[in-house]
Amino acid sequence: MLRQGSEPRGVVASGWFTSRVCQGAHWDRTPGKLANYADVSWDVVLDDPDVMPLALLKSKIAGVHWEPKSGGVLLASPADTDLERLWTSHMGRVHRASVTGRTF
Repeated sequence: MLRQGSEPRGVVASGWFTSRVCQGAHWDRTPGKLANYADVSWDVVLDDPDVMPLALLKSKIAGVHWEPKSGGVLLASPADTDLERLWTSHMGRVHRASVTGRTF
């Protein structure tokens, strides 16, 4: 999950879809407006200090529009596997920092 808007911006969570995407009434309750919804099983949700920064994504994975105005972004290959590797590396640093009490 990519956090946009206010800082810290970047990847804040990872998980799996556990349902198909379906449409329903928009969350802002605008009559006739629809939004997409799906169930997700989260495996990691990070606190603000541990967010994988947007600047890192931009510098390491080129060719992806990391700042869409709304909706989501489908990552095509090889960006999808690049993100998975970057996330795994980031999670290793977060884990080491939490075990040793260091910050980065």
